[in-house]
Amino acid sequence: MYFLATLALERKYKKKEYFENPNFEKFLYIYLFVSVVLNIIHTFSILSLKDFFVNTTNIFAFFIIYITIKKYGDEGMIKAIYKSLLTICVISSLVGIYQFIVDPYFFRIGAERLAFADKLRSNGVFKAEYIQSYFLISGIAVALMTLKSRILKYLLVALFLIGIIFAFHRMSWVVTIILFAIYFIKIKKVKILYVTIVAGIALVMIFFFSSRSFLLVDEFGHSHIVQERLFIDTITFRFNIYRMVLNNIPKSWLIGFGTPKSDVYYHGMLRLGAGEDWANAERGGLHNGFLHIMFFEGVPAMILFIIFLLSIIFYFYYLKDKKHIFYFIPFFEVTKFTLSNISNVFPIYGELGLLMAISIAVGVVAYRKKIDLNKIMVNYADT
Repeated sequence: MYFLATLALERKYKKKEYFENPNFEKFLYIYLFVSVVLNIIHTFSILSLKDFFVNTTNIFAFFIIYITIKKYGDEGMIKAIYKSLLTICVISSLVGIYQFIVDPYFFRIGAERLAFADKLRSNGVFKAEYIQSYFLISGIAVALMTLKSRILKYLLVALFLIGIIFAFHRMSWVVTIILFAIYFIKIKKVKILYVTIVAGIALVMIFFFSSRSFLLVDEFGHSHIVQERLFIDTITFRFNIYRMVLNNIPKSWLIGFGTPKSDVYYHGMLRLGAGEDWANAERGGLHNGFLHIMFFEGVPAMILFIIFLLSIIFYFYYLKDKKHIFYFIPFFEVTKFTLSNISNVFPIYGELGLLMAISIAVGVVAYRKKIDLNKIMVNYADT
């Protein structure tokens, strides 16, 4: 499915007129329409009227933000958006560092998940550590591409990296490595072999520490950090969840099961030993955004969602190569959103989804209104 969609989209996107009127908007509108129709269908069986209005409002949040910025955006708005993002990331990184080193409850407004021993993962100013880390990853992309001062650029990148590390969210570590790999290969033109070796070593270390398969020296191997966070086995349970989804989806592959209030979700989670709170959707979830859509909205909705994301990725990939490196920012934002949904559920109306809406709208505005991107971007010939 991925392969065929990739070939079709790649051929279509080479046409010049596509850039003027991006077809990913059509996929967005179709997906939103399908989601609303599914909400109506499930309202008759499982959803309350309140659930319907809440879900529909959430779905259109992405659309409203995208359309508003696309219509009214200009150079000043783009600069303001990026400056605001960097400011938030700086504040959140500093708060996260203080939370981890000094007071874990300082400015904490959300989850209290353990990193190791009695240390909590850093949330920064966000409600969860994974939101913190993914926002900081976006901050790194913007800092690398827009800041002219090398000192300021690398200082902020280092600050954001510390914040990501203290979040203790492994998938965000992986996405960070992928960001740097893409940046050095496509932007800095470093040889692929060198980047592959370094990125490969970093990825192996992350998965290696998560696998329990290597004997470390006793002092380190029995430490709290290794035993309680890096070696914690969450992979097996997640694959059991995925298996439950795939076993049940044939029963309602066309429209899905609606919401976590469904009996299928409830009993499926209980059979996995997840507990009442997980079965009642008070915590946890399916831990995969694509399987989440397939389970609750059906296979066709998931396919539409995948095509929507792929179409945006190809749109900005070609703009990045053919027009300006500025488009690396929205390209990576969508790539990050796609990768993050492999291990968590991030709907398009959530924090990361709305951040993506802003980013792709900025990219479309920049191209359609022929904004002078050299006033926003750093001149790489001078770096």
